[in-house]
Amino acid sequence: MTPRLLTVLTVLAVLLTVVYIFSSRPTPPAASPRWVEVDPKKLLEIRIQDGVDTPVVLSRTGDDWFRHGDTGVVRADTSAIGEMIGLLTGMISVDPVTDSPGKYSQFEVDTPQALAITLVNGGVQRVYIGKASEDGQFVFGRRESEPTVRAIRGFDRWRLERLIAGY
Repeated sequence: MTPRLLTVLTVLAVLLTVVYIFSSRPTPPAASPRWVEVDPKKLLEIRIQDGVDTPVVLSRTGDDWFRHGDTGVVRADTSAIGEMIGLLTGMISVDPVTDSPGKYSQFEVDTPQALAITLVNGGVQRVYIGKASEDGQFVFGRRESEPTVRAIRGFDRWRLERLIAGY
């Protein structure tokens, strides 16, 4: 073997080793995006409507939260509201499922059957929570502002209902 051929083979072996090392390095998983982005300190109103039921309306004045109902306005438990906001902002979008409005009823994310949650904080965010997956690991949901139905982790409908019923 000539020294020149040996040099070329050595450089080729080094390049292949570098390519192998960089291609087989584990890449860190992408951070799961929070599905609902809201600053709890700027949140002014929460509306929750399950199907055709009368919506639950919670509004904030200063540091105090109030529930609006048929019998008037009553002060709401601030710690329960904090827990509710944590539940809503803790939802994580896992995977897109479909972006076809014709399939919304399959996932129960169309109105009136979906659980509609409206957050007002300068702008308005409205999300629709549909049925749970068969294994119960996530729920289906969509934002009003986009057509994509997504698999959502971190939502506990039972806990939300318990927080609402506590008023």
